[in-house]
Amino acid sequence: MNAELVVVRSEDVALPLDLPPIVRDLTRAWLWSFDSKNTRETYERYIRRWFEFCTETGLDPLEARKPHGDVFSRWFQETARRPPKPKTVALVLSTVSSWYEYLHETEALDANRFKKTRRPEVPRKHSETVALSKGEAQDLLRAADTDHGRERLRTAALIRLLLQTGVRISDAINAQTDDLGYARGYRTLRITVKGGDTITRRLPVETTHALDVYLAERARREGVELQDLTGPLLATSTGKSWSRSKAFELVRRLAKQAGITSKVSPHSLRHTYASLAQEAGVSMRQISSTSTMPTCPRRRSMCTAGTGWRRTPRKWWRRCWSRRLACPDRERARWTGRRGCITAARSPRTSSSSGSCVSGDAARESSHSSRSRTSER
Repeated sequence: MNAELVVVRSEDVALPLDLPPIVRDLTRAWLWSFDSKNTRETYERYIRRWFEFCTETGLDPLEARKPHGDVFSRWFQETARRPPKPKTVALVLSTVSSWYEYLHETEALDANRFKKTRRPEVPRKHSETVALSKGEAQDLLRAADTDHGRERLRTAALIRLLLQTGVRISDAINAQTDDLGYARGYRTLRITVKGGDTITRRLPVETTHALDVYLAERARREGVELQDLTGPLLATSTGKSWSRSKAFELVRRLAKQAGITSKVSPHSLRHTYASLAQEAGVSMRQISSTSTMPTCPRRRSMCTAGTGWRRTPRKWWRRCWSRRLACPDRERARWTGRRGCITAARSPRTSSSSGSCVSGDAARESSHSSRSRTSER
């Protein structure tokens, strides 16, 4: 296969020239089908590795089979600069399989023969990200507050935003000044989280103060009023959005200045926020309802108590309410999720005609029937 590559635009992936034009166009369409810019960049990097493997081995990507995927998995691990983690290898193979699945769905291929490639097992209940202790978190805040340089105020604002609200680094650097607001007497920040949902987070007093001081200094340097300030919430000296790599380097440098020996990343601050909230006795229900973190067991160590609120998904609320309606004794009942409703006296489950609550299966059937009657209307 010809090893020559062509790049149509800087944001496009480098594609082998031997690919049919329709496949090259579909590859670009596949990348742009993902809403997140970070996802597009990650998938582009991994699919480029697959094309490099095909070029090196003389394989036509459209003729790849399961054995080629197994060989590629080993090739990726041996040619990496450092041994990749099983999670990374699994993500690379999933990315290539997603590309083939997209070609199959658009009828460019008759089947996705890469789907059954053997992937490494990834422990779903374990996370290698290190959370800081309370003392280490305080040391990191002091290092950020006493940082030097022209952008020291931005540094303090970023660290407090990550550590005291638990937002993702991408959510923090993508936030705009227009996303700041007020609700119920508190300063709020509107962010777009993973999946495209928009939520409003209430900011702690310390975070609000750090952001206000930074924005006031930034407005003074730009020669505008504070209310007329526009652009990214955390901007560079030229007014552009901050990059994730620069924020990553900043967190690493501050952690080293604070005397923290473990590897610290922006995601570590998110784990720290979750761990400290759990140590403070925050309930799992409050954690899931006020943060952007899921409540599944593999992420339970990350779930945190938030300082704001999150909009309840409409479908979830409708399902929950249908189950409560299926309980004839709902005034004294307590909803327990998948198991349906049980009375406060923990009476055994019987039929609904006896006056106690129905089982989870009956509640689900009642929920389904109520949705059917609504659609008929």
